[in-house]
Amino acid sequence: MTYAAVSIEPGSREALAITAGELRVMHYAGRSVSHGYGRDKVTSYRSGVQTELGDIELSQWQALMRDIIRRSGELELLEQLTEWELETTPWIHTRKEAEQRALEAFANRWFDNPSHRDFAAFNQKYRPETLQQNQPNNERKEPL
Repeated sequence: MTYAAVSIEPGSREALAITAGELRVMHYAGRSVSHGYGRDKVTSYRSGVQTELGDIELSQWQALMRDIIRRSGELELLEQLTEWELETTPWIHTRKEAEQRALEAFANRWFDNPSHRDFAAFNQKYRPETLQQNQPNNERKEPL
């Protein structure tokens, strides 16, 4: 793991080898960026996320995640996660915030983890077949 800023262009050969797990958000990162000197000095702020691969600028990270989701054929799942975040997370007020949380959820894949607090509720609503597959054998309800 590196803490250095990295730049990976979506669609590049390097990006095609990246997995969602490698883009799991460890924490948000930000840094002040300044150009020029004296009166001509201009400052801005760069927002990013720290991942296993390094510190990636936020919009680039989002594009990489969307690319991975598109290539894996799980765009519908991203939409479902976005709706879930809008419905269940009280501090989420915009679709943009909800989609950011959904992209993080996709990288973490909590919806596939039976130990996660939202696993049952999310999968009951959007993926009942996943919920049924994760029941212990003695509790499975087989059709008669």
